[in-house]
Amino acid sequence: MYLALLKENEKEQFLSLAVALACTDGDFGKEEHFMITQYCDEMGVEDHIPTIADKNLIIDEVIKNSEIQNKKIFIFELIGLAMADNSYEESERTFLNDTAVKFGLNENYVKNCENIISEYLQLQNKINNLVIG
Repeated sequence: MYLALLKENEKEQFLSLAVALACTDGDFGKEEHFMITQYCDEMGVEDHIPTIADKNLIIDEVIKNSEIQNKKIFIFELIGLAMADNSYEESERTFLNDTAVKFGLNENYVKNCENIISEYLQLQNKINNLVIG
């Protein structure tokens, strides 16, 4: 939703963190792969899955160079990715909570994102059931 607002270097950083997150539960599934492809389209970058980089180096770069709004975008969109496969694992929660804290965001922000994304996914399912059956 908000990825197009990121700077060019942040878009690559986001993709790298998305891949790192997708691999934390040991299941880089088709839903997560599809979401990353959608993220590339949204950001207007070449459709690719970056190799897994050192997430801590990427997080440090984001901490040093990104505004708080963009850090919020990172966390919001990464939570959406984690929840996309309807299996929000503890390893993913830990990854996201730790990253949010490092970004200077509080636990309430993460919980609010989780709640809103959950509501959004439920509404999307209702719409799909209504239209597609």
